[in-house]
Amino acid sequence: IKFYLFGSVRAEDEAGNEISFPTKKVRLLAAWLASAPGKQWSRAQLASRVWPDAYQDSAMASLRQALAQLRKVFAPYVT
Repeated sequence: IKFYLFGSVRAEDEAGNEISFPTKKVRLLAAWLASAPGKQWSRAQLASRVWPDAYQDSAMASLRQALAQLRKVFAPYVT
């Protein structure tokens, strides 16, 4: 999978097909994770970066939902 992080953030599979993300926040989360491969982020760090204005409990709940959505997006590419 290729990520394009400059300009409009997008991802492509090996065939060059664009990968669709269900929301802007899910796309932002995917880009954030792709920008530092191998780096380990805590859930609190990710939640505060993607939902900076939300209360912590709300941000953590949103992160759980976004991670579940990311798993569904990338499931076809995992063997």
